[in-house]
Amino acid sequence: LRCAQDDIVIERLLMPEVVVPLVAAGVGVSAFFSAGRAALTHAARPRMHRLAQLGNRRARLVGALIDRRDDVIAALRLGNMAVNVAVAALTTALLASMYGAYGVFYGAALAFGLVLLFGEILPRSLTQLGPDRVALVLAPALKLTAALLGPIMEGGARLVRRLLRLPDPRLRPDHDAVAREQLLRGAI
Repeated sequence: LRCAQDDIVIERLLMPEVVVPLVAAGVGVSAFFSAGRAALTHAARPRMHRLAQLGNRRARLVGALIDRRDDVIAALRLGNMAVNVAVAALTTALLASMYGAYGVFYGAALAFGLVLLFGEILPRSLTQLGPDRVALVLAPALKLTAALLGPIMEGGARLVRRLLRLPDPRLRPDHDAVAREQLLRGAI
């Protein structure tokens, strides 16, 4: 049952002075996730190794994140997807409250443009100018993100494997040997 108080609360939450800062923060967080993915993808492992040997703790952390890159990137993708959905929902709700049915289209288009330009393209482009530096700066936050969201991704992977009755590929005794052979075949 809806009551008048609920409508008042929703109207107050959908005020531009509430929604716009939330959307801006969401796009910023989306940019963090995109920059983190790009940094881990393009960071130079030999340079991180050398910096770690010289005692740089963040370089050691980046090396550890690169060693589990797939898991970290999966966690970043999960966070990015959740934030992008929230940005789209907030933008669409605000513009729908202002423009009615047309606002749904306006909100979806605006959210798409904001996330694409400022949450994806811009941070990835800037990160590619200095991926090692970005990786070093973001490393602690990336570690925290992986720690918080990684278990959710692992749980989802287990659920999918169970639903599809797939074995866990990491439990195969020849997993490392198969991976090395595939790497060598790709290099040839």
